[in-house]
Formats: sequence, C-alpha cells, structure tokens
Amino acid sequence: MPDGAPTSTPELLELLAARGDMHSYSTVLARYQLGHLELPWEHLHHAVEPTSEIDPQDVPDCHGWPMRAAPGAWICRVDGTIAPREVAAGGQHRQWGSGQRG
Repeated sequence: MPDGAPTSTPELLELLAARGDMHSYSTVLARYQLGHLELPWEHLHHAVEPTSEIDPQDVPDCHGWPMRAAPGAWICRVDGTIAPREVAAGGQHRQWGSGQRG
C-alpha cells in the first residue's frame, strides 16, 4: 500500500471525488453501501467449511464410489439416488449391494 493511501472507505471516496474520478467513486460507493467495508486493495479471508467428522470407513459405496454426505442422507455420485444415513458403516448400499440395482 503506498504511503499516504486512504485507510478507510470514506477517505478513499473523498480522494476520488477530489480527483473527479466519478467511475471509481461510484464503484467504491456502491460496494460500500452494499456492506463491503474493505478497501479495493484489501481482501477478507473466509473460513473454509469445517472438516467432516465422518470416519471415511463409515461412508457407504454406490456404483463403486463413496456416496456424498447430506443432512440425514447419503447421495450417490453416479445417479443421484438418495439413501438414508442408516446405511451400514463402511459397507455397500443396503438395497443395491455393490452399487448394482437388483
């Protein structure tokens, strides 16, 4: 950040208005009014989703792939079939065995 650069959005808006840079002024003002409080050269870090607490061995397979976890259910990655979470730990889908429909 250059020496003397604005340290807040209102300061930046004053500087842009004084320079007559209305395009940048409008862009910064719109972002500020929408709740983006960081300056254009700043960025915020967002936390990544928490890691799963599901033991990988408790994930059932369907069509040879581990199923995706969803609240209260498992979802097949191949055909989107939804199965209740009670699927046997580390096993195959209880209705389709190794992933093949019967």
